[in-house]
Amino acid sequence: MFLLGTTLTSFGVAVAIYDYNQVRSVGIASSIRDLWQRRIAQTQNRKLELVRSIADWPAWVPIDVRKAATMVVNRWYNLHEGQRTAVALMALNGLVFAAWQLRTARVQNFMYRWFTHHPLSGRSVTLLTSMFSHQTALHFGLNMFGLWAFGTLLHHGLGSREEFLAFYLSAGVASGWASHMLTLRTIAHAAILPSLGASGALFACLGAVAIQRPDLHVGLVFVPGVDLPLKHAFPMMVGLDLLGVIRGWQMFDHLSHLGGSLYGLLYVAGAREVLWYGMMENYIRIKHGLAVKTGNKD
Repeated sequence: MFLLGTTLTSFGVAVAIYDYNQVRSVGIASSIRDLWQRRIAQTQNRKLELVRSIADWPAWVPIDVRKAATMVVNRWYNLHEGQRTAVALMALNGLVFAAWQLRTARVQNFMYRWFTHHPLSGRSVTLLTSMFSHQTALHFGLNMFGLWAFGTLLHHGLGSREEFLAFYLSAGVASGWASHMLTLRTIAHAAILPSLGASGALFACLGAVAIQRPDLHVGLVFVPGVDLPLKHAFPMMVGLDLLGVIRGWQMFDHLSHLGGSLYGLLYVAGAREVLWYGMMENYIRIKHGLAVKTGNKD
């Protein structure tokens, strides 16, 4: 039920926000060109306002700090929407990672209770919170690299921040749920370990991109200098996770990887028509009284 609720809520909210933004944009723009020019102008104005506010900082603020702040503003506004979304998610993951570094018993107990998922805990919300949680710098770094590489690609392929975030959140919960259910059925309860990390959602992104751009060449992290098209690299990674499940490897949550991969494949192959386009059509019909057709349906 938590998986179903998270998925429907994520896409329902995403559709409502997307529709609101589209209606507002059309209301102030007489054409697509006018809309694009307005958005560029608004972005530039926000950038200039921030730069001016930095220039107005008190005189005691060191000049190097002002320069650094100005550089951050310039770089932020040079990013495209997918990169900004990825940076925001990375910042959220970074905050949780920073919390893990506080070694007091009280903080550690809180983090283990609410930011790891254990199938025997009886808590469903940790399917969501654990996907933003990384204890070690290596785990955090690898997953944030994957988010930057494949999250931004999928964001561009889907076309909107709202749909990408709904996909990402629901994929993280779905992959955790798959791991939860299969772990209870394949591993002795005494040997079950808590899980955490964004890798399930990232494998969903990878699976979706593999469908959208199968000929895209990607480098292999653990084999420097070797790159393969996704249509070959992705099945190899799935095969490695299957081997991990069969062999009982526990360094990574292979079941979560497989669940995420399947979610990404199914979403692009057909579930998108229901979760995004179908909900969009129903929302527009109910709110605006319009019968519209979206997606790739005949």
